[in-house]
Amino acid sequence: MADNPSISVVIPVYNEEESLEILYSELSQVLEPIANWEIIIVDDGSDDDSFPVLKKMVNEGLMQSDGIHPNVLGHKQIENIIWERLNKYLEK
Repeated sequence: MADNPSISVVIPVYNEEESLEILYSELSQVLEPIANWEIIIVDDGSDDDSFPVLKKMVNEGLMQSDGIHPNVLGHKQIENIIWERLNKYLEK
């Protein structure tokens, strides 16, 4: 995950515990040639084990995280995160 990404991919997931590891692995391979990138995965209120799988992926070092939070965000909060990241990028 880059401090100043040139591309951000935001992925809302809902009940995707079975596909999260493959999704992250394949997408990060596609993005690897790009110098600065980040993948933001937002658990959209899944009632399966999507969130625990994301935590496990971070804990096992399969993906990096600058924060993983258990609370479910609504669309406005996600929009705020995107604008915050964009403003951070534009300030540099």
